[in-house]
Amino acid sequence: VIFLTDNGPNGVRYNGGMKGIKGSVDEGGVRVPCFWRWPGIIKPGAINLPGAHVDILPTLVDLCGLSMIETKPLDGVSLAQALKGEKQVLERELFSHVAQPQLPIKAFPASVRKYPFTLIVQAEVKALYNIAIDPAQETDIRQQNPDIADQLYEDYQAWFAEVSQSLQPIPRIPISPASKVIELPTYESTFGGNLRYKEGHGWVHDWLVNWTSTRDSISWEVESPKDQLFTIYLNYTCPEGQVGSQVKIAIGNSSIVQKITDAYNPDFMPSPDRVKRKEVYEKLWKRLEMGILEVPAGNSRIVISAPVISKSEVAELKSIELERRQ
Repeated sequence: VIFLTDNGPNGVRYNGGMKGIKGSVDEGGVRVPCFWRWPGIIKPGAINLPGAHVDILPTLVDLCGLSMIETKPLDGVSLAQALKGEKQVLERELFSHVAQPQLPIKAFPASVRKYPFTLIVQAEVKALYNIAIDPAQETDIRQQNPDIADQLYEDYQAWFAEVSQSLQPIPRIPISPASKVIELPTYESTFGGNLRYKEGHGWVHDWLVNWTSTRDSISWEVESPKDQLFTIYLNYTCPEGQVGSQVKIAIGNSSIVQKITDAYNPDFMPSPDRVKRKEVYEKLWKRLEMGILEVPAGNSRIVISAPVISKSEVAELKSIELERRQ
């Protein structure tokens, strides 16, 4: 049994005395508990050895006595020796980096961990901590240890240069013949004009608002192994005073247009937060049947626009769904 958690709380609340929250490269943004239990194989106890998610695969392979299929080199290492109660020394660095997929990739914020030291880099501001004696990151020791800080910074720059040179554009969404229903959420779309995310970051439950211009558009780049026919649905909300706009969905030279005639604008769903989240709260959505379109074989683009806007705003848009025709 392996137990671990997501990284960092999504707001400023209890975090075990660690600095930072989700999205931070400090201890409070990246450090999580990790428990392994395997009676007869793993001895009870605590391991004071930095590990990362990339270590889980090689550790399991080692513990199970398996052989790795040779593909690309693994970033992680096996922690099996330490888990079995044997002494294990790791001379390696762990790198952390924060980016938003819809924005250009920048080198910072970032952090480098080589136990017991952690270097935090925010733009040009650097801070060094001894996590073994200062897990709360209260004392910056960079001035007293410039050589250590400089070496960690140099190693990070080399790592970032290596991993960022092979970054690929966002891949096309596969339209699989095996799927009966395929949802295309707006957080996976490309959009322009006045549109923006409700919360701002475009996390996996966010949606698009401020649809106020006929020049606004939302699109998805897709790929299909063959021609496929779908009924298209729109998941939206629209207050009573905004109904009447026309929504157009186009794939290549084919398109369908429907008018939003039903108002639907429910409150956010109740969420038992002790501390109010900064992310947007969930709500329910109205499903509008748009019509039938074919997704052709090969690469194509699905585009949504509003040729007619009845009032000041079209609607708030969560996603579209492609339901396979029998």
